[in-house]
Amino acid sequence: STPGLQGGFIWEFWDHGIEQTMPDGTKRSAYGGDFGETPHDGNFVCDGMVFPDRTPKPAMYEFKAIAAPVEITATKASAGQFIIRNKQFFKDFSDFEGTWSITCNGEVIDEGHLVLPNVAAGKSAKLTIKSKHLLKPTTSGERFINFSISQKNRTDWAGAGHEVAWAQFTLPSKKIS
Repeated sequence: STPGLQGGFIWEFWDHGIEQTMPDGTKRSAYGGDFGETPHDGNFVCDGMVFPDRTPKPAMYEFKAIAAPVEITATKASAGQFIIRNKQFFKDFSDFEGTWSITCNGEVIDEGHLVLPNVAAGKSAKLTIKSKHLLKPTTSGERFINFSISQKNRTDWAGAGHEVAWAQFTLPSKKIS
């Protein structure tokens, strides 16, 4: 309700667990009492966005979606009708490119380059996808339309092709017998 209000900062970027070898030889990231010490802070040092080995936790992907500069919403996914919103404050979409794909049971059945409208900072525009696979399923199985938005060029913080936003919407599906 208050776009200018700050909050929800990331407190820990990575977990501070220490590698521990178990009696059976397996290894784990240990913390807060895992070495038999008392007192301890429990999982207080393991509340980050990445695990101690620096692999991302699901929370990192959630944050990526929240911080994405582009938001796509469906007005009628089965008709290929969407709204694309520029969440940036100063830049248009000229630095981005995109793709779309339609999948059935995880297999790509159609795909294409996304022609991004030049949307000014803070504005939205209609986005239309044309595919014979949108409205009626031709085969049985679960169907989705997926979008990926990425950097056209290298930046100081990411290489060309780095995905900055994505979206996925369900499409009408035909039951598997």
